[in-house]
Amino acid sequence: MKSGGTRSTFKESPMYRAVSFDVDGTITDRKLHLDLEAVKLIRKLVSKGVIMILNTGNAAPIAYCLSRYIGCNGPVIAENGGVLVYDGSVRVLADRNRVLDSYTALKRTFPNRVRETLTNRFRLADVSIKTDLPTETIASFLRGTGVAVYDSGFAVHLMDERWNKGKALKLALEFVGVKKQETVSIGDSMLDIEMFKISGFSIALANAPEDLKSIASMTVDMPGGRGFCKALKSLFRI
Repeated sequence: MKSGGTRSTFKESPMYRAVSFDVDGTITDRKLHLDLEAVKLIRKLVSKGVIMILNTGNAAPIAYCLSRYIGCNGPVIAENGGVLVYDGSVRVLADRNRVLDSYTALKRTFPNRVRETLTNRFRLADVSIKTDLPTETIASFLRGTGVAVYDSGFAVHLMDERWNKGKALKLALEFVGVKKQETVSIGDSMLDIEMFKISGFSIALANAPEDLKSIASMTVDMPGGRGFCKALKSLFRI
């Protein structure tokens, strides 16, 4: 069941033990300012024993630090599933060499239309770029290289096609002993679609594309942190 707001009751829903959530556009606004009410809610859910899993396209060091500072208690998934940080260990799941080779070829072919983002110096798995090239053009150029391309709305990401947010989430859930049906995912871009598939319940925010909303268990009528809070407060009845 989907709605423009939130459900009035979740009596039919199981007890959810984990929440996997995106960052940019999900707990931030368009200027990437953190929603402080969302941070308070994350900490409240942690205090109730819910495992909060940050699942983002941000560079691994940034994602890890953000997770700790806002008070998360679960694994950290960074670089769109390319890196998993858990129990003091950093696991680089994706092959960045193939991504770097593809980026080099792309840059050589379109020298004035592609540039790295500042965070690339910190990345372990993917490559984040700014470009005026259509995503379809980049995807066509990279066809057959094993590298996927996605536009998050904040940057264009070149990724090892063997890994994504969903595959990394499946591994993270195995580590913490949580089942798919006990997991909620919440996000705002097509990069979150695989994460939704590995969850028992999925929530698309108002700023999400229609393709993501169409597969979500529920949509909310507010964007960013406000939508995050509205949905999870209703779901967990707090």
